[in-house]
Amino acid sequence: MDWCRLTPQQAASELGVDPARGLSAAEAAERLTRHGPNALPRSPAPSVWTLLLRQVTNFIVLLLALAALISFVLGHVADGFAILVALALNVVVGFLMDYRAERDIAALQSLTAPHARVRRDGNVLEV
Repeated sequence: MDWCRLTPQQAASELGVDPARGLSAAEAAERLTRHGPNALPRSPAPSVWTLLLRQVTNFIVLLLALAALISFVLGHVADGFAILVALALNVVVGFLMDYRAERDIAALQSLTAPHARVRRDGNVLEV
């Protein structure tokens, strides 16, 4: 159903709600039991090892590792070590950015305190 295309009256009719009275407390409790809370599911934050693995399996990191290996095989040891330093910096910086981003997302999610005004048995409540 394209809910965004419905008028408020059509949506209320589809949901079986009288906009002037709202839901009864019993009907709201029954719908909560039947459908669950109106909340987005939260996925657990990835572990430190997952973040590190994500960096190590990155295409650029794998390409740099291959370039370092080729440099060592061809006898260009200094170039191989230079590439390994670039690879290590790439992994460390990428890991730190991912770690901080995950930590910031978790902090933002904990700051949100969603409230909604609802109509129950003709009275407006904040839940």
